[in-house]
Amino acid sequence: MQPSGVRASTGRVPRLTGAAAEVGIVGLGVLFVGLGVFDFLTNGRTPLEFVLATLPALATLVLWAGVRRLDYSASFYPRLFVWTLAGTGGLVAIVAFALLGQSGSLTEALPLVQFLGGVGSTGGLVAGVNEFRSVEAAREAERAQVEAELAERERERLQFLNNLLRHNVLNSVHIAQGYASIVREKTDADAELDTIETQHEAVVALVENVRVLVQSTAGETDRRPVDLRPVLLDEVDSLEYANAPVAVWVEVPEGLVVRADPLVRYVFENVLTNAVEHSDRDVPQVAVTAEGDGEWVVVRVADDGPGISDARKASVFEPTGPGNHGLGLYLVDTLVSGYGGSIHVEDNEERGAVFEIRLPAA
Repeated sequence: MQPSGVRASTGRVPRLTGAAAEVGIVGLGVLFVGLGVFDFLTNGRTPLEFVLATLPALATLVLWAGVRRLDYSASFYPRLFVWTLAGTGGLVAIVAFALLGQSGSLTEALPLVQFLGGVGSTGGLVAGVNEFRSVEAAREAERAQVEAELAERERERLQFLNNLLRHNVLNSVHIAQGYASIVREKTDADAELDTIETQHEAVVALVENVRVLVQSTAGETDRRPVDLRPVLLDEVDSLEYANAPVAVWVEVPEGLVVRADPLVRYVFENVLTNAVEHSDRDVPQVAVTAEGDGEWVVVRVADDGPGISDARKASVFEPTGPGNHGLGLYLVDTLVSGYGGSIHVEDNEERGAVFEIRLPAA
C-alpha cells in the first residue's frame, strides 16, 4: 500500500513543450554568441576571429526569427529543437574527440568549438525546417486526396439523385399529366385538372433545377466568355411566353460579356420566374437592366410585387423557401458564387424587390 501523501509515478517522461523548445533553440544560439564574446574579451582574439567564430550562431538566431514569422505550429518546435541540438552536439563532439586525441588546449580550440557549434545548430535547424515542410506537404497532399475522394463520392450521390428524379419521378409525373389531359377531354373538372398541371410544371422545374445544380457542383462545364444580352433577351421572351400577362422592360446594352458557362441562363430564368410567381399584381411588371465597368457586369432585376421582408432577405437564397420547393434561388446563388460573382436582394424604390447580380467580366 502506498503511503499517504506520496504521489504515484506514472512512468511517463514529461514531453518538451513548444515554449521550452523555443527557449532551447534560442539558448543554443545565445550560448555560442556568449562564448565568442567571452573568448574575445579574455583571450585577445582579433575582431575578425570573433566575427568568423560568432557568425554561425548569429545565423541560428536569425533563422529562428524567420521561422517564428512563418507561424509554424508550436507543436513542431520540440522536433526542431532536437534537430538543432543534434547538429550542435555532433560537430562539437568532433572537436572534443580531436582535442582528446591530440591533447590540445580548450582555450585554443574555443573559437573552433564556437564556430562548429554554430554551424551545427544552424544546419540542424535547417534540417528540421525541411523535415517540417516535407511533413506538411505530405499532410496537405493526403488532405487533398481525401477531399477529392469525398467530392467524388458527393458527385456520385448527386448524380444518383439526379438520375432518380429524371428517370423515375419525372417519367411518373409525365404519365400522370398525360392521363390528366385525357380526363380533361371527358370531364368538366377544370379547376382540379389545372391544379394537376400546375403541380406537374412545378415538379418538372424542380427536376430541371436539380439537374443544373448537379452539373454546377460537379464542375462538368468549362468557364468561357458568354455574351449576356442574348441570354437575357431569350429568358425574357420565355418569361413572357409562359406567364402572360406580364410586362417586362429591358435595358441591356450590347457587348456585356461575362466569364461563365451555358448554365448562366438558369440564373436569370429563376430570378425572373421568382419575380412573376410571387407578384400580387394582375399584370406583374419587371425591369431588367445591366451595365459593366470592365471588371464586373451588374444585372438588376426589379419587380413591383409585395417585396421581401428584412428578416426573409437573410435566408432567401437558402433551399427552404416557397416556390419550386425553395430550390430556384438557392440554385441561383450556387451558380453565381461558382462564377466568382455575388447576388443580393434589396427593396425597390416604391414597391417590390430588386435582385442585383454581379458577374466577373470576360
